[in-house]
Amino acid sequence: MTRDARLAWDTPRLASALTYWEGFDAASGGRTMFVPALGPDATAGHVWNRRSLDLFDRFVSTADPLGRTRGEHVSVDVRRSYVAAIRLLRCREAGYDVAPEGVNFTAPLVAKTAKRKEPALCATRKLSLGLRAMHLLAAASAGFDRSSTQGVIEWGAAVVAHNTLLRGGEVGEPDDTAGQRHRVLRVSSFRWQPAGRASQGRMWLIVWIVPIKDPTGASRGYPTPVCRRHDGAFGADPLCPYDAAAAVWWHRMRPGTPLPVDVSGRPLDGWWRIAAAPGYLSAPMFTTAHGELWRTSHSRQLAQRIARLAGLDEREVGAKAFRIGGSTDCRELTGEAGKALIKRRGRWASDVAEIYQRELASAQLALSAGIGDATGVGLEEVCAGWAQAG
Repeated sequence: MTRDARLAWDTPRLASALTYWEGFDAASGGRTMFVPALGPDATAGHVWNRRSLDLFDRFVSTADPLGRTRGEHVSVDVRRSYVAAIRLLRCREAGYDVAPEGVNFTAPLVAKTAKRKEPALCATRKLSLGLRAMHLLAAASAGFDRSSTQGVIEWGAAVVAHNTLLRGGEVGEPDDTAGQRHRVLRVSSFRWQPAGRASQGRMWLIVWIVPIKDPTGASRGYPTPVCRRHDGAFGADPLCPYDAAAAVWWHRMRPGTPLPVDVSGRPLDGWWRIAAAPGYLSAPMFTTAHGELWRTSHSRQLAQRIARLAGLDEREVGAKAFRIGGSTDCRELTGEAGKALIKRRGRWASDVAEIYQRELASAQLALSAGIGDATGVGLEEVCAGWAQAG
């Protein structure tokens, strides 16, 4: 059931809710089926269905959390989202509202009381500042190694993670998870594109990213456009995500040889076709100095090194620093109108209506090319001790 939900909805929240529902159904002896709520007995059916949802909420409140969590129990807000996901699924299966809110009087009061008993979220927040474009630039100016083999890989990981809003474990795989090799960024995940109208005459690429919240690989991945930031010589702009990714990709395909450039130092048209080494396409894009698969802890260590060079307190920086900083820079660049664009670029769960929205490559490419120009000061940087969990 969980696998089918992921395939049909592509919604990690619903998949988690169904995982809990399977346990709830087993614990109740299979008596959790929703009943038809049409006809003369509609009210009774609504009450039964609402009662089932309330009992499901109570079941989740005593169950162990799935994956990483800030506490020992599932919070009220998360439980509400699971109940809402199950209700929406059942309503769509039936074709009508099987559990109207109006027949439920006690559950909101119970939830409100439980919410009051939970500790304040700020009391358990772990520190993690975002690494912004200006911090990456400061680290490069301070001497971050961008020329050695491993330096090229690490700088590429940092710039690509910032530009495509990667979670720490999306560069490779999470520390505490095995068997997710299908969603690791590989050489084949980077699809190089010739310059065109959408990219305003600059070379670009598409990075296929499978979210960390899709552990079974039900989704093919999210195509994330990345554009070259400048028209100068290859590697001249340290914040160019295209050049940073191309340097790593070429090293994987043709180690020890320089990337083909023209007389002005710009990448040759179709340079990626020259590599012609299909045997390397399945190799991980980012690895450690010892050739190990990149993990969340490596993203954290890299972020802390960059933070130290940029003058930040490395103790306040976690593996999500590139994602936090990149999304902050995106918001500065696009403003309120860019909320939906950023949501899709960051692979955050979206409303069903947004599934029908068709993305324009030109908008994503313009965002990718301009993200490095964001310079505003973040509120968390001037409020000591107040930063989002990493």
